[in-house]
Amino acid sequence: MDSIIKKLPPKSFFPLVGAFILLTTLAIMGAAFLVTSESSPYTSELAFIEHSSEDGIIGSMVPASCESNPPTNHFAGDCQCSLGETVCSGVTTCTKTINWNTNTGTINLFQDGTSLGNYPQNGSQGILIPPGGSVFSLRRADGTVLCDRFVSGAPAPTLSLTATPNPVDAFNPTTLNWVVTNAYSCLASGGWSGTKSNIGSSEAVNPVTATNYDLVCYGPGGSASDSVVVSINPPVVNLTSSPSHINPGASTNLTWTVSGADSCTASGGVGWFGSKAVVGGTESYSPSSNTAYSLTCTGPGGVTTDTETVLVPTGNITASPCVIPVGLGSCNSTVAWTASDFLGTPSVLQGSTQFSTAVSGSVARAVSYIDKTFFLRDGGGTFERTADSSVTCAPTSRWNGTICLLLPKITMNTIPNPAIIRSGETADIGIIIDANYDLTC
Repeated sequence: MDSIIKKLPPKSFFPLVGAFILLTTLAIMGAAFLVTSESSPYTSELAFIEHSSEDGIIGSMVPASCESNPPTNHFAGDCQCSLGETVCSGVTTCTKTINWNTNTGTINLFQDGTSLGNYPQNGSQGILIPPGGSVFSLRRADGTVLCDRFVSGAPAPTLSLTATPNPVDAFNPTTLNWVVTNAYSCLASGGWSGTKSNIGSSEAVNPVTATNYDLVCYGPGGSASDSVVVSINPPVVNLTSSPSHINPGASTNLTWTVSGADSCTASGGVGWFGSKAVVGGTESYSPSSNTAYSLTCTGPGGVTTDTETVLVPTGNITASPCVIPVGLGSCNSTVAWTASDFLGTPSVLQGSTQFSTAVSGSVARAVSYIDKTFFLRDGGGTFERTADSSVTCAPTSRWNGTICLLLPKITMNTIPNPAIIRSGETADIGIIIDANYDLTC
């Protein structure tokens, strides 16, 4: 607490020397003092500068001889001066009754530095208080401030506006909730309008697009505003196929469900195009190969696309040609295959003998005239592909049913015996057949 020497009327004498002694003593205790002087009939009295966080006034002086009264700032020599207030009254404004008590006769009441007129030394008056509050003071006719006080105005309104749910599904409602204090009226704008409850409430709204909802509330202490943007969820699109994995030549059912859309367009597979019902539906298709079917739907919340792929087995198998050497029954053919999107395990066979279940591969297989056909089959479906190896015997040899045999060498004696043959006569011709196996001629 700071202190100050203030001039007092003669009735409050106290020797200046004594004041200096007291000042010296208090200075040792850590207080700071200021001495002011003026010609008689005043002398000096010790006063304290009051620092009050309650009234917001700093620097008012309380004489040492006065009792402390935190709400009121006293000035030297005027101990009997007080200012009081009541709570706010009124709906749209804040009116408080200001009351006072002094012992100095007629006083002048000031509000924020402006005189409100002369009043008796004790009295009260209803006065409009601005939202930010006012400083009231009591003054003598000569302008001397007797005491003053800060009087607060009405509290400012508070407002909170929310939406649940947010975002909201298209074509569905959301609920606006607002909480208000210290307001006498509220006005809506944006996606809604009209007067709203000044104590808070809730209201269902149906936004068709992303919408801003505004609310402003007014009270004696000012105004408050809040807003909320309600967004719209994009459409929900679900496109499925049943079955999604089919045998060649089989069909699948495409089924779709949609919400929050006002139009849908199909694309992708053969026959699957154009507008589709926004309420959903089912259609049947028979793709010949893997096919991606797409459905794009548009609504107030945006655009959503869903795609469903239907799988159809595909594959291929080949067998290279080969030549069987003379005297052997087989040659090696290179068999190669690939399998994709089979419903089951691939099966690669030579005749009826399975030799691989891999999805792809290349192997050498012994083939003959009677065992040269290969198959690629889907173990879980109907897909099948066939390949025949082109098998031949080596030149100058022939297949005898089991091996390739060298063709026999036939030599003929073209000179008949006798050399001349007449009509009706016979002659011998020599024929030599060279072979290492039995022949039938």
